[in-house]
Amino acid sequence: MPEREYDPTLQSPSERRSLLSQGLLRLRRLFVQVANITTLRTDTITERTPAAGVTIDGVLLKDSEVTTDAINEKTSEAGVTIDGLLIKDNFIEHEEIPTPANPALNFLRLFARANGSDIQLIALSSQGVECVICTLDDTGAPHTNTLTLNWIE
Repeated sequence: MPEREYDPTLQSPSERRSLLSQGLLRLRRLFVQVANITTLRTDTITERTPAAGVTIDGVLLKDSEVTTDAINEKTSEAGVTIDGLLIKDNFIEHEEIPTPANPALNFLRLFARANGSDIQLIALSSQGVECVICTLDDTGAPHTNTLTLNWIE
């Protein structure tokens, strides 16, 4: 059956539902009034324009990437944690971890590692070469918190 223009004022809501269910009427656009809606739940948001991504409140979501100029903490004084790395009030908090895998060529990994009761800041090259940048001696009573810096040439 050929597609026809549709004037919604000619049928009641039940007549429109009947035409839709019979396949005699096709819905081209659906507009939903959202004035009093406070929560939107969906499983998928699809781009209207291919390869354009979806922008929500100024944040671009495209091809598994999030593009924005600022990420702010939701809870005051909590900071922002990204994949286990805490960024808070202009500092980065490193958790002590075992030596990670070597980074890609021409990259460097910085990580904190426990050495007994000391804490070391380590740089790891793509070839697996480690450089202990500094060691914080956290032993003794009272704690002396002695920081030993290594020469970097």
